[in-house]
Amino acid sequence: MDLSLWFIFCVAYIGITFSPGPNVLIVLGHAAKYGFRSIFITIAGNLLTQLAIIIAIGFGVGSLLTVGSPAYI
Repeated sequence: MDLSLWFIFCVAYIGITFSPGPNVLIVLGHAAKYGFRSIFITIAGNLLTQLAIIIAIGFGVGSLLTVGSPAYI
């Protein structure tokens, strides 16, 4: 893959990660319920999950899902 495509992917990924959404809401919910220090575990779990998704994308799982999408209809 071209380096410029990787750069665009990284910029989009960082923008989506830091935009308010379910990930931010779960961190805020845990901060309100369990305190500020407990959110680091939540953030670590969230980042590890996102890393797993990026690794799966790197191995081509997205291409497999695109090719196999008629099977889900």
